[in-house]
Amino acid sequence: MKKITSKLTLGVVLLLATTIANAHNTYLQIKGSGKINDKVEIQLLKAEYGKEAPEKGTKLDNLKAIKIFLIDASGSKTEIVMTQTETHWQGFFIPKTTGNYTVIGVNDQNEVRDMSKKCLGNGRSILYLKALYTIKSATNQTVTLPLDLTAQKQNASYLLTAFKDKKQQNDLNLTVINPDGWSVNAFKISKTTPKKLYLEVIFRNK
Repeated sequence: MKKITSKLTLGVVLLLATTIANAHNTYLQIKGSGKINDKVEIQLLKAEYGKEAPEKGTKLDNLKAIKIFLIDASGSKTEIVMTQTETHWQGFFIPKTTGNYTVIGVNDQNEVRDMSKKCLGNGRSILYLKALYTIKSATNQTVTLPLDLTAQKQNASYLLTAFKDKKQQNDLNLTVINPDGWSVNAFKISKTTPKKLYLEVIFRNK
């Protein structure tokens, strides 16, 4: 039976997203001033799991398969042209108004392969990445991907909500991952946890 495994991760701080694949992380990083009309850089990086030092050179070649899109504050979606550097892939956009700017990455071109060692039979993985960039006041987060996450601040914690096909999911494998390598299962994260946390949701179609 053919199965499809989908995976998305979203940074709790709403700036970073990462996906865990084998022994490596693939993640988005957004760099900008937070001001209107200032150029914002999108970086797509790859690093060994548990380490923050990015891979370099030809080890980044396969990231070309990930398509990067921007959904601006008005809801308009455009593809971002990415170019490869020695340490990452990069693209740019210029925010024109206040609000949320959502950067998403998608790779749905993986081939079907034998996953019987993981008790999954034949399957095909789909990769989703998501990062949010906010100018001044944040607006409500919009569910944009077939597999999606939101993180809402509640006092000293963040409340996590997962969606599949825009429908809220309450019974999922949700893992909070720290760059140092430890992880916990949780739908609510204390603000006292380390700053760089990555959220991972895995779906398996039966």
